[in-house]
Amino acid sequence: MGLHHSAAIIIQDQKVLFIKRSTLEDSEPNKWCAPNETLKENESPESAVVRGVQEELGLRFVISKQLSNHSYLGHTTFVFLGTAEGEIVPNPDEVAEYAWFTYTDAMRLEFAYGYDKVIKNLHNLALLAD
Repeated sequence: MGLHHSAAIIIQDQKVLFIKRSTLEDSEPNKWCAPNETLKENESPESAVVRGVQEELGLRFVISKQLSNHSYLGHTTFVFLGTAEGEIVPNPDEVAEYAWFTYTDAMRLEFAYGYDKVIKNLHNLALLAD
C-alpha cells in the first residue's frame, strides 16, 4: 500500500499558490507542487493538510472542501481547497520558493508527483485564470 498525503489548494485572484520543493528534500527536489504533507499514523487527511501548510509556509489553512483524490505511483493525495491566513514565511528545509500561478504559467512548471493533473482539474473547474 502506498503512502497517503494531503495537499492544500489556495487560490487568490484566480491564481494558485504552489511551492518549489527544497533541494534538501529526498523526493522530487526542485519541482513544483501544492503545499502538502504525508499523513502520520492515525492522522486524518484534514489534520495533515493544516499541519503541512503551517510547517511549509507558516500559514493557517482553513479547509473549504475536499476537491478530489490525486493518485501518483501508488500514492494517494487528498486535495483540499481552502483559504490561508497569515503571512507567508517559507520553511527553507522544505520550500525553495513559492509563487502564484495562472493556468498557463503553471503548465510551464516542472511538476512533482504529477501535479499537472491537479492544475488541469482546477482549470476545468474554472478556478484558475488562463
